[in-house]
Amino acid sequence: MNNIGSGLQSIENVRQEFETVYPVTHFMRKLEFKMWLNHSESRHLNNNMPFTFNNYVSHLRNSDYAEQVRLNMINVDDLGGKNKVLLKLEPLVNSR
Repeated sequence: MNNIGSGLQSIENVRQEFETVYPVTHFMRKLEFKMWLNHSESRHLNNNMPFTFNNYVSHLRNSDYAEQVRLNMINVDDLGGKNKVLLKLEPLVNSR
């Protein structure tokens, strides 16, 4: 069930979109997908519908990426591990 126009969609759609798109996307988009999936699963556990991908990422700040990695909210082993990812994110986080 995708609530077009509402900015919400079902957890099943989130999981399917993640599985389809994640393997063929670039580093930053992979982080966004991981963050979105994590947020969507959390909303689902609290009986709330997940946001669409675009709705979710449009509200991200540069610091959100590093924060979620630093706090181990998302697993980034497939992207080179926590330290490597944080190093890649450093220029983004330090830019204003």
